[in-house]
Amino acid sequence: MDSGSSGNESLRRKRGAAKAKFRRKVKFFHAHVEKESSSEVLRWIFEDVEKSFDEIESIHMQLIQQRDSTSMDNEDQNMEMLEDERIEVRCLLDTKLGNISVKKDQTTVKLKPFDPPLFSGNVRDWPTFKETFNKLVVPQCGKEPYALLQRLESEAKELVRGVEDDFSAMMARLEEEYSHIGRILELILGDIRKLKPISEGTCFSRTNAVSDSGKKYS
Repeated sequence: MDSGSSGNESLRRKRGAAKAKFRRKVKFFHAHVEKESSSEVLRWIFEDVEKSFDEIESIHMQLIQQRDSTSMDNEDQNMEMLEDERIEVRCLLDTKLGNISVKKDQTTVKLKPFDPPLFSGNVRDWPTFKETFNKLVVPQCGKEPYALLQRLESEAKELVRGVEDDFSAMMARLEEEYSHIGRILELILGDIRKLKPISEGTCFSRTNAVSDSGKKYS
């Protein structure tokens, strides 16, 4: 097998994996439509559908550059079918978002999308993230695992690996890790070590500095 054929085979395997991922995301979207999940959850899942489709399209374009007209005709048809699935999901999302509304003073007002902050695992950010998530996301999405997962990244996302379908289990892991007194004390001590020596006669005391540092994590 020459290098060109080997490269094509590798791309086809990647495309096969990307197709499987795309179809999983589409199936997941339809499952949440059936569950009547919130508009925000549907919007976040659709973003994953879009990313998965873009991944397939990128691989497909690489294969086109080494096009074999006979074999690529079928692949083009497959891409058209995937595009149809993507459009179907988009239309369903638009329909659902158009139907989700709240009544206020007997006037129908569409819910505005919101974008709560992401949490990557910085202990300093945890109290604010938790408060914001509980105030903004939970009232609209409920205790929906996917809604929480979408707001996590980096270290925090790795921490909840294996319990992504359980909201309470994810929250328990995050609380244990980022509300742990040891982690907080470690950060406070780090802040104290960064303080410059205080010259004699300065009114600002080290006690005040420690107090101010501690307030960041309460």
